[in-house]
Amino acid sequence: MNIKKVIIGISFVVLTILFLWMFAFSEASSQLTTLDIRTELAATSEERIQGLMNRQELCDQCGMIFDFGGSEQVSFWMKDTIIPLDIIMIEQNGVIDSIHKNTTPLNTEKRYRSEGEVRYVLEINAGKSDKFNLEAGDRLDIKDLLEQSLPYGEL
Repeated sequence: MNIKKVIIGISFVVLTILFLWMFAFSEASSQLTTLDIRTELAATSEERIQGLMNRQELCDQCGMIFDFGGSEQVSFWMKDTIIPLDIIMIEQNGVIDSIHKNTTPLNTEKRYRSEGEVRYVLEINAGKSDKFNLEAGDRLDIKDLLEQSLPYGEL
């Protein structure tokens, strides 16, 4: 009888620790990351096609956010893009799907694809995703990025 009580007690402690660990992990992964950058919004098909092509520079705290209007698997390339970029693929809920770091300017052969379906893509200067400590699975405050975005061509 005493062994049953010990086993039940140990099981209770293990389950409590497991529950607390899962709760702490889910809280950390659901926290929003707010980026201190100014973004320009590419929302139309024409704006998304043009993107940052032929731009000579992108200010240090600037970026471009592409809104596809719905979730889909996307692919980017660096045709006529002079600036090395970090390309961040973002799901509709703000979770980072994947990050392509330090892309090669003017490269027309390499394609940078999302892992899954995404609604948004954020392009920032190469190296900025490391400075922001961004990783796949992080959750960005996408609402804030969109609300603060300037119309295409106004950055």
